[in-house]
Amino acid sequence: MEVTECPICNLGSLAFFSKKDGYVFSKCGSCSLVLMNPLPSTKELIDNVYSKESGYHAKLVKNLEEVKKYNKKFTKIIDALNRLGVAGSLLDVGCANGEFLFLAKKNGFDVYGVEANAYTASITANNGLPVFCGTLEQKNFNNNSFSVIYLGDIIEHVTDPVALLKECKRILKKGGVIVISTPNTDCFWVKATGRICHWLGFPWSVLLPPYHVYLFSEDNLKKLLGILDFNVLEIQYASASLRHELGGTGLLPKLKREKSIATALYTISVFFVYAAVYVTSFLVKPFSKKNFEMVVFAKT
Repeated sequence: MEVTECPICNLGSLAFFSKKDGYVFSKCGSCSLVLMNPLPSTKELIDNVYSKESGYHAKLVKNLEEVKKYNKKFTKIIDALNRLGVAGSLLDVGCANGEFLFLAKKNGFDVYGVEANAYTASITANNGLPVFCGTLEQKNFNNNSFSVIYLGDIIEHVTDPVALLKECKRILKKGGVIVISTPNTDCFWVKATGRICHWLGFPWSVLLPPYHVYLFSEDNLKKLLGILDFNVLEIQYASASLRHELGGTGLLPKLKREKSIATALYTISVFFVYAAVYVTSFLVKPFSKKNFEMVVFAKT
């Protein structure tokens, strides 16, 4: 579906931003939201991108009892919820194998998950956690069902983030908290790698089609939440994962396919540049509050 207006600003200010792997991205001239244009359908994403057959998340841990060290982001979110005095029912939308749900349950939350990928939803269920396989809209929870909703790296993957947030608001209890983790385009890593990759013609890891449909900044995400009457409580930040970003260039699979010296040298050159920017990002970190990954806590 071709998009002509920014879903946040509702203005026809979208212009060409970039292209990668045959996918075109537009950018709003007003709020700087970046989106894939045309947008894929939800069915296309579920059937072809996030399906069991696609192999998405195929290597996730199956027995959650074996997890000895939880994702640092997960523990920080639980700590923040405890600090904010939030308790009760918790929904994880896009819960994958249920690791965050497992940790939340250990910390006293009454948990439930929603996951579109049948394979990872089965892992969640096999670990004794309640989960619905499908989309949040398909589940159609009752109004005021949850004290907390976690959108963990999910809002950038959906075709309609506004509709997703509206549905979350409907099923959140009054005074409930929504937690959204997503990449932040307004940070040193994104700006530096974006400029360098544009200058040198390198693949830009920040664009990850067909997985990342939208790219938000702190400001436009806060603007969207404000429009929907969410009150932002706090924002946490984390640095980019160099391993993940190098994977986002798509060069290793290309090297394995071609097995040529030219491709190997090109891959080494790109990786060297990314590593240099990664080191620089740590040097400038004390001078910049914002970082690549943001976790936004907002209240209804």
